[in-house]
Amino acid sequence: MSDSEYGVQALAMREEFDKTFALPPQPDPPESVDLLVIRLRGDNFALRVMEIAGLLAGKKIIPLPGATPALLGLAGIRGILVPVWDLATLLGYAGQSRGARWLVLGQGGSPWALAFEGFNGFFRMRLSEIHSGTSVEPDSGFIQESLALGGGGTSILSLPLILQAITRISESSQPRRK
Repeated sequence: MSDSEYGVQALAMREEFDKTFALPPQPDPPESVDLLVIRLRGDNFALRVMEIAGLLAGKKIIPLPGATPALLGLAGIRGILVPVWDLATLLGYAGQSRGARWLVLGQGGSPWALAFEGFNGFFRMRLSEIHSGTSVEPDSGFIQESLALGGGGTSILSLPLILQAITRISESSQPRRK
């Protein structure tokens, strides 16, 4: 190789090296995920903390006459009326929740909340402990991942998928305009 060929190769390597500093730094992928574990009809489910806007207990829910069975009613939260959906009904459990004392506020668009019976705690899990698939039958379609927690399988509910279902239910129950 001649001196000029080395010079061209060195220039190309320098330009490639300099380009790496022009790119924005890439964040390290998270090694863990924060989860809330809830109880519903004796079963445990997990919710990703990054998908929720808040967790509340003991809010009064005012029923709406003629509402779809999954819609428990409205609750006043942070100065606004929020529709509260029965998580047990959305997941396919028979009958409405018994004493759904907890609410999780969902993210995205209009305010919405899910009611459930019990809160088991906050957990930080390694991503390597989360697996694809569900640990409950029948699968409601809201579960894409699960993990082993406390000696048993715990399914992780996807709040974006639940919001899509709520949106479909809301749109189908609206009176049609002529």
